[in-house]
Amino acid sequence: MTVPNDYLGMKLRSFPHVLAIVSIVLLSGIAGFTTISWQWQQQAYLLQVKQLCSSMSNQLLPHLAQNDHESVKQQLVSAQYNATLPIRALAVFDDENQLMAATAASEDLLSEPRTIPTQLQFFELTDGSTLVLVPIWNSMIGPNELPLSTSQQQAQRLGYLLIQLETPSFLGRSLVLLLPIALALCIIFLLLGWFGRERLADAQRQLGILVDFYQHDDADTGALPSVKVYGPFKNLMTVISQRDALQAQRYRQLQQAHVREIQNLQQSLLMLRQEHHADLEKLQQAQFVQWQHQQDERWWLQYAAAADHRSDGQLRWHCRLLADYRRLLPESDVHAATTLWFPQWFYQKIQFIQSVSPKAWHAEFIEDSRLYQQQIAIPQAQLEALLMLVLDELSLLADEHGIELSYQCVGTTVSFMQLRLKYNGPAPTGSWLADLSTSSNRDAVDAPYALVLTQRLLAVMRAEVTVATLQDVGTSLQIQFPIQFQRSSQQLERDCHSILLVDPRRSQADSFRHALSAISEQCHLTSQLSAVPAELQQRLFDVVVVILIEEPEVSQLRLLQELSQAVTLLCFADAPLDPQLFAEPWMMPVQPVMAEAVRQALQRRKRQTRRLLIVDDNTTNLAFVRNMLSSHDLQVDTAVSAGEAIKQAKQHSYDMILMDIQLPDMSGTEATQQIRQLRNHQKTQIFAFTAHALPEEIAQFKAVGMDDVVLKPLDAAKLVMIQQRLKQLSQRA
Repeated sequence: MTVPNDYLGMKLRSFPHVLAIVSIVLLSGIAGFTTISWQWQQQAYLLQVKQLCSSMSNQLLPHLAQNDHESVKQQLVSAQYNATLPIRALAVFDDENQLMAATAASEDLLSEPRTIPTQLQFFELTDGSTLVLVPIWNSMIGPNELPLSTSQQQAQRLGYLLIQLETPSFLGRSLVLLLPIALALCIIFLLLGWFGRERLADAQRQLGILVDFYQHDDADTGALPSVKVYGPFKNLMTVISQRDALQAQRYRQLQQAHVREIQNLQQSLLMLRQEHHADLEKLQQAQFVQWQHQQDERWWLQYAAAADHRSDGQLRWHCRLLADYRRLLPESDVHAATTLWFPQWFYQKIQFIQSVSPKAWHAEFIEDSRLYQQQIAIPQAQLEALLMLVLDELSLLADEHGIELSYQCVGTTVSFMQLRLKYNGPAPTGSWLADLSTSSNRDAVDAPYALVLTQRLLAVMRAEVTVATLQDVGTSLQIQFPIQFQRSSQQLERDCHSILLVDPRRSQADSFRHALSAISEQCHLTSQLSAVPAELQQRLFDVVVVILIEEPEVSQLRLLQELSQAVTLLCFADAPLDPQLFAEPWMMPVQPVMAEAVRQALQRRKRQTRRLLIVDDNTTNLAFVRNMLSSHDLQVDTAVSAGEAIKQAKQHSYDMILMDIQLPDMSGTEATQQIRQLRNHQKTQIFAFTAHALPEEIAQFKAVGMDDVVLKPLDAAKLVMIQQRLKQLSQRA
């Protein structure tokens, strides 16, 4: 913004005008003062004349009354000499204008006829003097001041006083009075001139500052430099500030209108973009749906072409997979993780895959025992489909040795699950497994749907896959994906205290024993079935697990029969055996052989048969109770003494014991205390079996480790109570 120079020059030139106006006002004041001073001097002069006339009248009045003209003359001379006024001549004359007494140079004053005055009169003479005529009797003091001896009529005839005065210069006196004032005014004018010059210089400096400031276009009136501003510049700055404020207001209005217009344009552009994106999304969605339909059509043709090589179970599973595969492949990378006990889930899925496979194949396992003790969160549905697709293809490539499956958890800060699948057989050169570790064929038009789905499942699970093939060794496929360990108050209870494992497999015996240690407190390994009796004599085992890799001999079958009577025996076949052998209750018709298979077999055995021990020294009562309980699918053992009961408790694991209190060798409470110290009877239900029991006796029974009391004789109601307790044990198992 710039300031017009003409306007600023006009403002600066107004200062002399103001100075002239001030000068005129001062001169007018001086003229008025001079006029007033001149009038005041005239009044003072007139008063002095009146006082002179009154004084001389009083002095001459007595002499005139006595006609003493000589004394009158002396008085006149004395008055002229002593008067303060400038008197030229004094004279006294009568009514006839005859001179009675006079001073020098008074004769010419009476040469001209004068009017007889009745009061004080002034006459201006041609020589510039003033002539004063006054009757002696009528002075300014008043006629009452005449002597008392003189009457009023006589006083009127005394005469008249004539005084010739020098006319005073009242202007000169005024100028003399005005001289100090004029000097003071000159000083004031000098000061005003100096001050005006300073103000003019200051105004010029302010004008330069304002001009320099407003020459910038981005000048802000509120940011003016802090300088002393005089009246004209205040007005100038006020005008400039008002104009700046008006321009700023107009600028804000224009800016607001511009902003509104931009906002409207942006909103319109946003709406157009949204409409464009919506149309683009619809087009992409339509193209994607069309592509999906084409892909589904190709995959169903591949499914139909491979139908002859698959079993009915495989066809049903692949049909369900193709119909519902989009649920397994969410659009986002976030998938639902399921918390579970991995060994249970893995065991069930491998059994299902083996059941639907058209080719029987053998599986060997290497397990991670930590997963029997802690739950993990995994993408269950995706991992199930991945295992089905991979094992379905591997089963066609593996030889008679089958597939070795191992799983373990690795990682420190982040946990991963490693699934390793090994097999002996030809390299997967002609199979889609050869391209599994690459993504080149992921979206190829002619790619097998098993390969495409497997690669997409790996991407959803954020898994890494490695396929390695060594000649004469086999093929190894490793899948690694992240998991999460979950804290849970629910824990898998150990199903037994000690297990004796008979496993002749050299490569897998140690890993299987390590896995069994997760479901039991102790697990011992031996490779020979004939060594089992010696082991049983040295230690107490709850379960004996036997792995059969070939048809057992007659002596071995006889030994297995004897072992099944003494302990819980579980036999698993790791090779094809005689089907008649699976008719034995101790032969487990399950495959694969995992620690989970042993755990589930023990639970089924516990649910199927419950073993009871009845201790009573009365053989009649003992036979009656045994007959009643044996008819309810319960395996019942009896003992007639405490020592025999303790011996059988060491050899067998019982679900329930009915203990008589009064026995010949020791009391039932002491026998209960010794049985409770055995490992396999920490949780066994022990009931006091007596004919009577007082409340304090019942408290004593429970204090030594008994759970409840069953009163003799045994009837239907008590039998129902025993069955309910056994049912609760089955549900817990």
